[in-house]
Amino acid sequence: MRRLDAKVKKVQDNTASSGFIARARSEWERVKYPLKESTILKLRDILREQKLDLVLILNVLNTDASSAESETLAQHMSQLSCDISQLEADVGENKNILKASVQDLKRKEVLGWIYSQDPFMLYQSRESRRHPGTCQWFLQGREYLQWRSTGPLLWVKGEVGCGKSFLCSAVIRHLQSYCTAQSDNILVHFFFSFADSHRPNPLLCLSSILRQMCVNDRVLQNVEELYEKFNGSTASRPLEYHDIELALDSAIACLQQCKEIYIILDALDELPNDPDEYQRSRVLNWIKAISTRYRHVHILFTSRSNSNSRDIEDFVGTIPSVEIVTIDAMSNRDDMFSYLEAQFKKSHVLNKVSGHSLSQTLNSMISLSGGMFLWVHLQMVELTKLPTPRLKDIDHILKTMPPRLDDTYVRMLQNIHYLLSSEAARALLWLSLSLRPLRLVEVNESCIIVPQNRPVIAEEDRLEGEGILPCLSGLVRRTGIDNKYLALSHFSVKEFLTSEALKHDTCSSYGFHDNSAHALIAESCIAYINHCYCSENRTGSRTDLEQFPLLEYACRYWFEHMILAGGEEQMSLASLASTLLQSGEKWKYVTLIYNHMIPDVPFSCAARQLTLRTPLGWAAALGLESVVHLLALQRPADLHMIQDIRFDPKCFQVQEPCEECYMIRFHPTSGTALMKAAQFGHTSIVKLLINDGADINSRGEFGKTALSIACRCGNTDLVKYLLDSGASPSGVLTEAIRGSSTLICQLLLDAGAVADEEIKGEIPLIVAARLDYDHICQVLLDYGADVNRLIEVDDWETWDPAIATDALTGAAMFGNVETVELLLSNGAHIRGSALAYALTGVEGGPSDKHREICNILIEHGADMNPDLGGFFNTPLAMALYNGWLDIARCMISKGARIEPSDPTCLLAGNILVAAVSSVDMTCGILGIGVAADSPIAAVHQWAWEMDGGACNFTTALQAAAYHGHVETVELLLANGANPNVLGPPYGSTLFSLFAGTCYAIENIGPESHEKAAKKAYNLSVRDKTIQIYKILQERGVQNIIPWGSLNYDAYRTCVRGIKYSSIRTANAMTRSIDEKKFAILSGGTFCRVVRS
Repeated sequence: MRRLDAKVKKVQDNTASSGFIARARSEWERVKYPLKESTILKLRDILREQKLDLVLILNVLNTDASSAESETLAQHMSQLSCDISQLEADVGENKNILKASVQDLKRKEVLGWIYSQDPFMLYQSRESRRHPGTCQWFLQGREYLQWRSTGPLLWVKGEVGCGKSFLCSAVIRHLQSYCTAQSDNILVHFFFSFADSHRPNPLLCLSSILRQMCVNDRVLQNVEELYEKFNGSTASRPLEYHDIELALDSAIACLQQCKEIYIILDALDELPNDPDEYQRSRVLNWIKAISTRYRHVHILFTSRSNSNSRDIEDFVGTIPSVEIVTIDAMSNRDDMFSYLEAQFKKSHVLNKVSGHSLSQTLNSMISLSGGMFLWVHLQMVELTKLPTPRLKDIDHILKTMPPRLDDTYVRMLQNIHYLLSSEAARALLWLSLSLRPLRLVEVNESCIIVPQNRPVIAEEDRLEGEGILPCLSGLVRRTGIDNKYLALSHFSVKEFLTSEALKHDTCSSYGFHDNSAHALIAESCIAYINHCYCSENRTGSRTDLEQFPLLEYACRYWFEHMILAGGEEQMSLASLASTLLQSGEKWKYVTLIYNHMIPDVPFSCAARQLTLRTPLGWAAALGLESVVHLLALQRPADLHMIQDIRFDPKCFQVQEPCEECYMIRFHPTSGTALMKAAQFGHTSIVKLLINDGADINSRGEFGKTALSIACRCGNTDLVKYLLDSGASPSGVLTEAIRGSSTLICQLLLDAGAVADEEIKGEIPLIVAARLDYDHICQVLLDYGADVNRLIEVDDWETWDPAIATDALTGAAMFGNVETVELLLSNGAHIRGSALAYALTGVEGGPSDKHREICNILIEHGADMNPDLGGFFNTPLAMALYNGWLDIARCMISKGARIEPSDPTCLLAGNILVAAVSSVDMTCGILGIGVAADSPIAAVHQWAWEMDGGACNFTTALQAAAYHGHVETVELLLANGANPNVLGPPYGSTLFSLFAGTCYAIENIGPESHEKAAKKAYNLSVRDKTIQIYKILQERGVQNIIPWGSLNYDAYRTCVRGIKYSSIRTANAMTRSIDEKKFAILSGGTFCRVVRS
């Protein structure tokens, strides 16, 4: 007793202001988001220890109660309530913080996966540069107001530099206020950019829109399902455009009744209009489909109105409901005047110009601009260079202003000092074609690289301070967080630099052609890598990225620039690239910074030195066709070599290996150069390797072929080519199914694949049914697949019940309603496993879809008493555990058995325990003749673990007490239930009651974080606990040590004579105790009720 009192004092000390929980809370509040795994585990341990201490409090209270009169119950329960309140307040606060943080972490992870960039960054950049008060002429115009109210489409067009992006920014800002006032509205936007022309813009656009729509919980839930399906090693295939398109369509549809959706798309003309890639046409088709299908969607898009946008003009002509607004000189006049006036006042020189002179100057500039905001801005750059505000100087500049934008750019180039012209040209080239935004320090590094020189960077060439930036005034601008990045000031700058007109100008040295420019960047990157590797300052760690600012970019993008250089230019670099790939330790150094096989942050795991066996493998994976051609001629034996080298990362020698090494170890890649090319979708290289003699049917270590990889990736064109070239279709059908391509499945079946072929223990129809690909199931059935084909199980003792043995079971376990209906319509037999999975689901438990499937199976004649092939609960008990009383009654009416004298206990005691949530159902089962104290059989869970020992109670009375069902407790006692029967999992009815109370307060409760709701819930739980406690006291319940907390393996047989494999315990930590001490603490009760 003294030890128990000391434990109570310890808990009381912990609840004081200086106690453990207070210290834990203080430590927790200092934790920075996102949470580390170790932090979560520590907090979990805190919660578990409090739970253990709470059990000790209960022991003390109830030990006292055994010697006290029943009138002292109120005092004990009051003390218990105070202790629980104090503990729950402390633990609950930390738990709520943890829960909210974990949920926020998961949400950020999902949103970052669907679209990794900040969707508001470009908007904020434009809005910060928009002059306040501009664009009111548009926001107050009839076309805009009508579009905001009812219009599906609004096209804003104008010439280059007229301010379309700033107008979009103004619209977004206006709609943000509007949607805040109208809470049912959603605003999303996307800014296309020429800098992203090499990226899959349609996919990025729709992904960004979908991410922004996740402010709605239903949309977020859909995206989370998409994340679970396509993320990580379990993904059936990479996420593709049509997946995002379908998900976005579903998101828009689910908001049809309650939301107005505003979509703003800027600079649609900056999307490539390449007929082979059809990026622009894809987005235009999507705009047309959405605006036609949904009345609650309003889309505004902008573009130029010139020959480069002819397809947009034609598109608009096919939609009669579209409204058109043209930005011209008159539209912008007031905005320009306001902007120029502010700029003059802002300048410490020009602010001295005022009155009539200022007005005349501004009107002159506006008249010359032709409505082009960009032209006006560039002229202001020149005016601000004036040393004094003399009117004659201003007039001179106005009279000599270039009339066109191109002429303005020429003048800016001419103003660059001739000593820095080479550096400026290289900087403009890099900024025009870089594959990600460049920091100022990277631009300053790139502009002094001369690949032909040795060294490629001369220290005396380095630029101090802002480097090359002052020379490029008007042509580039700062951008990004803290203005650390540089970008061309406008899309028209790149168009000018690549124009034919510049080639014949005096500034032609600044012009370039895309292919040759990409080749120059690729060559510069390789030269820079060589320079860094040979440097005495190289450390082989992350400090190298600071010492050599362009190193990360060079290692990451050198080969992509080489690919973009095109055929002839790429051939000229083949020898240089081949040398890099064959450079041994130097190439390993490059892969530490960026490894194309396992992309990660630079130097993320210094112990990981994963590389491929030959340079040919790397060239095939990287997509370098010219290098592949060269190496295949030089080293033909490498064509047939398995490229992957098995390795055991050094970081596995420590306790916590890095995640990437863990994934590589258990999901290694394996294959020939041909398979690497197929893996990364390099069709031209696949063709080249086959022509050079690569074995098209060569298998990797895990049996994969180039065809199976192409099928898994959903690459239809590549699959067609491989089949036409003689690839065997055998053994790859399941990969095509996981790639979710009906067309590829048909191609394989037409080429001779067998629909019922067993592939590595899998049947294609079962795989398709599990994945809910009913369209593929139909194709397989059309090609002769046996709807009732079973997987042969050699050893049922080791068989995992989570693996479906037939297609209907596979569809039922994952809640695939449409697939279940399809299979039944094609004659599928209903096995007991299908019904069991419909009642339990997998992992997360049964859902509404499982309930629907359960009804469908019963309607189609499912056996209500199947042999499930092991010691599991009956389907009727499963339905009762779910609380599906209507289905349970239907099962009974269809012949589900309840046998009062059943010696296995499955058809009597287990069903009674499962029914305790319903008084009526419990009464009905008792009425059949099942005894209130019917023994139960310890069963295995069919597919998922229930919470907190919610099954395998010794009696129904223990189960009813645990779950707080007052009326069921009364009913069972009225029918002769003994409250003092002992047995797992909590020892007795009394301790089952207290365990259920603790679990309900700690783990269930309302979803709302409001303290009032939580307090009301806790009070209701405690009221039920007190009611049941009083009822049990009236029936003479005894207070004894709880069975589960002892975890003493020697006592495996409880009073009812039911065998258990081990004593179940609700406690995280075991507290062993010898037989003598147990007998003393239990007052001798143990000796009477437990037999060995």
